[in-house]
Amino acid sequence: MPPVTIDPARISTEPHSDSFHSWGPIRYFSPNFKECVSSRLKQLNQLEPNWDCEGATAINRHVIAAADRLAQRLPDHIIFPPAVVPISNGTLQFEWNADDYSLEFEFESPGEIRYLKWDPEKGVEEEDSFPANDVDQATALIEWFTSRMFN
Repeated sequence: MPPVTIDPARISTEPHSDSFHSWGPIRYFSPNFKECVSSRLKQLNQLEPNWDCEGATAINRHVIAAADRLAQRLPDHIIFPPAVVPISNGTLQFEWNADDYSLEFEFESPGEIRYLKWDPEKGVEEEDSFPANDVDQATALIEWFTSRMFN
């Protein structure tokens, strides 16, 4: 897994206390997040059956549309773009990895996302699901991941 590179000049900051000597990151600046995710999803939309040469199903267009809707509704500058990964059963996954922890959103259907929060250092291994249109839940999970990046 490649390391995550964070450009300090592109991170928004605010003081942690009354002292101006203590500043810390509050969000990741990613001006092209939504365009990047949409572009990757359009590429997945072009995959033909057997795209993996092992009998994979073409990615479900309704799943692609649900993933794009969620990405477009996320708050601006919340995180860097995920790896958008096709899955051989016709679904797809958003993956964020940094150091030894990760967050994954698997779009199991147009209406449901299964997620994995994984951080072995902190003893976190949580899997569950939520509705694909629940932007608040997606945002909370992404904020868990980004808070780990800056601590």
